[in-house]
Amino acid sequence: GGRVEEVEGVVKVQHRHVERSLLIDIGASQIVALLASFAFPHLFQDMRVVVKDLSVLTRAELDFRIEAQSQATARELLAASELGGAVFVPEVFPALATRRVLGMEYVEGENIKEVRRRGASELEVTRIVTALV
Repeated sequence: GGRVEEVEGVVKVQHRHVERSLLIDIGASQIVALLASFAFPHLFQDMRVVVKDLSVLTRAELDFRIEAQSQATARELLAASELGGAVFVPEVFPALATRRVLGMEYVEGENIKEVRRRGASELEVTRIVTALV
């Protein structure tokens, strides 16, 4: 019965070996931080805490469901900002958001890097970046 709307979209898929590689890197970083904190405690006393915090953030980045939530929040906040209507964040398709797959609408536009390349003034670039941050 219902009408189906056709929407152009994109799908972001996490490569199957990314998680394993990142977890190995995290483990290696934790070992290096531990060794550095023992070998040079006056230089690296906080390194283990920093590596632990980065580990938590990196693990969260591996879950595209978390990214989908963040993207939806960013979309809402940006739409309500002074840049709403000029800068867009693609809408996430919740039914296509899993741990390793993220489906979203396709939005045609100019990448923020292109704004500078096309000769935008420093003031314009600063205004955009400030509004986004």
